[in-house]
Amino acid sequence: MKTFGSYHFYENNPDVGVFATTSLGNMGFSKTDCQSRTLIKGSSQVLRCTTGSISSLVDWGILADFEDPFQCARDPTNLCSDYLREDLLHQIFTKHCLGQSTCRIQDLQQMVKKTPKAAQCAEPSARFFI
Repeated sequence: MKTFGSYHFYENNPDVGVFATTSLGNMGFSKTDCQSRTLIKGSSQVLRCTTGSISSLVDWGILADFEDPFQCARDPTNLCSDYLREDLLHQIFTKHCLGQSTCRIQDLQQMVKKTPKAAQCAEPSARFFI
């Protein structure tokens, strides 16, 4: 019971009693966490896994300033969907994040293709989500 209690799967769930935190259910689960940052020059995103390692990239994208800032899944109708440098993010994620407990994705503006049509996607007010 002491071993299971050392994990934190239920720590942000007030509806779960103390007995659940000392059970096998408190160990070994994965949790998806969506984070976002503005594209201010030099901005970066830190990914962190408190009990284990980062195992996959579920989704990511960039939202123009007029799109829903709380969106955390790519939609083909988003302005920036066609201008994402997916190959670059996957390369950075695989090299620096996969299997790690923490990593930092630097210079978020580089995730936007350099084209005049993508100008709004590289604005400081645009948001990178992962």
